[in-house]
Amino acid sequence: MTKTVFKVALPGYRADTDTNPDHFAVYYDSDEPDENVLIKEKERGTVQINASSWAEINHNLGYVPLAFVLGRLSGDKWSLLAGDSSELTAYIELSTTKLRIWNGGTSQRTFKYYIFYDQVL
Repeated sequence: MTKTVFKVALPGYRADTDTNPDHFAVYYDSDEPDENVLIKEKERGTVQINASSWAEINHNLGYVPLAFVLGRLSGDKWSLLAGDSSELTAYIELSTTKLRIWNGGTSQRTFKYYIFYDQVL
């Protein structure tokens, strides 16, 4: 059987020589498939945002990371925001230092966010 190793190092680390899985955005070794996470999550959280208001989450990564934001429609129904969402009248902005979530609706809404170490820009 062929061994498979797939690694993407975080800024400041070398994928070819570093062996610490905490220094990678993606780290997979077929010899230890249950021991490593394929996509490295930096942080997650839930925010309540008032109508016509922003929430700002600082990530301070120095680059634009991969991030997902879901807004609660009602009960257990959620919508994934991809730029802006007409269902929620909400949108997100990502910069090299923060994730911003806009609630343009007429009432307070709950949003869940996930920020990953993967650099998209």
